[in-house]
Amino acid sequence: MLTLSAMLPTSDCQSDSMSCSSNTLQVILLFIALYLVALGQGGHKPCVQAFGADQFDRQDTKEYKAKSSFFNWWYFFMSSGILVSLLVLTYIQDNLS
Repeated sequence: MLTLSAMLPTSDCQSDSMSCSSNTLQVILLFIALYLVALGQGGHKPCVQAFGADQFDRQDTKEYKAKSSFFNWWYFFMSSGILVSLLVLTYIQDNLS
């Protein structure tokens, strides 16, 4: 939906400058898409960690240690994913437009 809102034709574009004003449909579609992303992330992030923690038995000492290791790896890969995506997007924006 975010891509669709960016692809819709704008209404007041001037050929000599780079400024264009958005039409009402673009703005409505943009905010609907942003609210859907926020809603999805709000339901996804807390549930996935709790689901992962439920896979380990509290009574077993080996699994209790593995549970803390799970969260360490979880945060490591979440942070690594953010770092890689920012680096890739920055490269694309700078070199490929």
